[in-house]
Amino acid sequence: MSTAEPRYARALYSLQAENGTDGVKKSADCLDAVAEIFSGSKEVSRFMSNPLIPAAARKNAALNLLPADSPKNLKSLVALLADRKRLPLLSGIADAYRKLLTEAGEVLYIKVSSAFPLESEQIKNIGENNQQK
Repeated sequence: MSTAEPRYARALYSLQAENGTDGVKKSADCLDAVAEIFSGSKEVSRFMSNPLIPAAARKNAALNLLPADSPKNLKSLVALLADRKRLPLLSGIADAYRKLLTEAGEVLYIKVSSAFPLESEQIKNIGENNQQK
C-alpha cells in the first residue's frame, strides 16, 4: 500500500463523518463494491489503463460503476482519482477506509473461514452474534 491510499481514505472519512455514521458506513459499502469491480475484472482494468480511451470516457465509466446511491463525496473522490490516473488505488483506499472504521469503532470487520460452505442461516447468526450493542 502506498502512502497515498491512507490519505485518500482519511480525507473521505473526514468528509463523511460530518454527515454522521450512516454516511460513513454507506461510503464503506459503496467503496468496497467499486473496488471489488476494479480489482476483480481484467476487462475493467484494461479499459481504465488504456491510453487510447479518452480520459473523460474513463472517468464517466468509473463513475457509472459506482452504486447509484453512492455518497456525493465518494463520487468526487472517484472523479478525482480518474482525473489523476490513480483509479488502481481504489482497492488500497477501500482497505485503508475499512481500517479507519474499525479503529473508530464504527464497524467491526470479521473474516470467517470454514472447511465447508455455510448456509444462509449460519451466516445470519454470525452477523447477529457479532453486532455491537
